[in-house]
Amino acid sequence: MLAVLAEATRGGVVESVHHGVIAVANTTGDLVAGVGDPSTFAFFRSAAKPFQAIPVIESGAADRFGFTPAELALCCASHYGEPLHQRQIAVMLAKLGLTDAALQCGIAAPMDTAEAARIGAGLLPPTPRQSECSGKHTGMLASCLALGYPLESYLEPDHPLQRRILTIVSEVLRLPENEIVVGIDGCG
Repeated sequence: MLAVLAEATRGGVVESVHHGVIAVANTTGDLVAGVGDPSTFAFFRSAAKPFQAIPVIESGAADRFGFTPAELALCCASHYGEPLHQRQIAVMLAKLGLTDAALQCGIAAPMDTAEAARIGAGLLPPTPRQSECSGKHTGMLASCLALGYPLESYLEPDHPLQRRILTIVSEVLRLPENEIVVGIDGCG
């Protein structure tokens, strides 16, 4: 069951209510504190990105392609699609010898409102680099190149990279792979 975690008020009126579950565990996995039912199912969503980026390091891709700490951070997180993010993704793709066409995250309006307005006004073309998930996808492409995996199918559940990511999540969560529910998010 989802508990009320916070209420936002304005002028003494509750404007929004935020529900959720909080579970705090120690290093052995014992629950030490929490709010709500800690067994409530939830998807990782973007919190999975650091796990999805582990192969960038494990495969040697980060070293092979000379990824900087800032570039590794883009592999591990969502971004706002600001010009600086787009430029950094372009630099990363160039290091891989790839173009935007390799990204399978799709085109999404950037969360940066000024950049989204420029695109909406026709001042800039939409590009997959504007997607908040383009860093994750660039990291996956780097891993595939380092491991000799096919690029075209890198998002398929049976692709060797996706299988490795599932194994990583299984190891971290201490759950058998067949007990992990996998869902496709909006960017693949």
